[in-house]
Amino acid sequence: MKSFLSKLAFVLFMYFLAGKIFSYLIVKDADGNYDINTSAVENLRAKVSAFKSKIDKLKSVFKSEFATFIKNSNGVSSEYLQNLNSSNDSSVELRNDSKIVNNAARQADNVTSDQSSIVKGKKSKYEVKVGFELSDRQSKIFSKLKETRKINMKQISMILPEVSERTLRRDMKVLESLGLVKQVGRTKNSFYVIA
Repeated sequence: MKSFLSKLAFVLFMYFLAGKIFSYLIVKDADGNYDINTSAVENLRAKVSAFKSKIDKLKSVFKSEFATFIKNSNGVSSEYLQNLNSSNDSSVELRNDSKIVNNAARQADNVTSDQSSIVKGKKSKYEVKVGFELSDRQSKIFSKLKETRKINMKQISMILPEVSERTLRRDMKVLESLGLVKQVGRTKNSFYVIA
């Protein structure tokens, strides 16, 4: 349901945006005929070109400044520019770039130039998105899952008895959305494994 609502909101936004763009680009003359506003088209092309050059400049800055691994306060490492380095085309990917920029701004305090804090070598199998820290509860659950390779809600509630089952389920949904764990089954008999 949530996915449907987000798709519907996106479609409505695009419809609204298209209407605004067309009202800007297409004008009605005195005879009632519609014509393209050429000065508006040129203005729009200039804005798109300027925006694209800013995005390219931003990509080059992040490639040079954050090409190393970043280690957050949990000790979970991840390669910062995996999305940027994997794409060779010059198309503008606004969604990925904006996430990278936002996450980099949030994690600026954790970036150090100390060579001992830079993780080198192979990437961990359990990498987390840059800029996201696991909570203490999520870290405890995930470390127990790494030990046992399979865990259910009863075992999780034994690890953290002071926390409600509803909160623990929310924590497991977060770990699942990060791609760290996978739920097997959908009833109370379900269990979680490492993804």
